[in-house]
Order: sequence, then C-alpha cells, then structure tokens
Amino acid sequence: MMTDALTRAALAEDPAGLNLGAAAYPQWRDGALGGMAKDMAEIVNLRLARKARDRASAQVKAAQNRAAHGRTLAERKAAEVEQVRRAEIVEQHRREGEED
Repeated sequence: MMTDALTRAALAEDPAGLNLGAAAYPQWRDGALGGMAKDMAEIVNLRLARKARDRASAQVKAAQNRAAHGRTLAERKAAEVEQVRRAEIVEQHRREGEED
C-alpha cells in the first residue's frame, strides 16, 4: 500500500511519528498544488500519529529489554560468578564485629 510506504518514510525522518503531514504527501513539498499548500495547515491523521508514536516507544523498550535480558547462558553464569567473587572480597575486608 502506498500510504504504508509513505508512513514508513515519514517515520524514518521523524521516529516519534508526530509530523506525518508533509512526509505523507510529498506533492505538498514540491508546490504541485499551485502554492495553495503553503496557505493551508498540515493535515495529520491523529490515529496514525498515535500508532507511530506507540511503535517508536515500543521499539525503545524492546531495545532496553534486549540489553537487559538478551544475554547467553554463559554470560549470565559469568556475571553470577563475578558477583559472588565481589561479594566474597567485600566480606573478607569487613572489620570484625561490624554489622550491616
């Protein structure tokens, strides 16, 4: 569908997807409407803008989740071993009689 391609192009320019008007209608940028487009306000489909904004925020959250949870088993075990090692070092350096 042509609109989907234009929406994707608009999202590439504006990931938040809040300004779809000029990107969705390239003829407005070229002045193909005889200068009338300059006098008119940009028409924005609020449903498409909201969905684009939500998709962009979902992509950011997915990237954060991949960074936090997207580790291999070997990486998780190595991190756990490192955490235990650091806890032991802290415990070894405690003064006697000191409580947390």
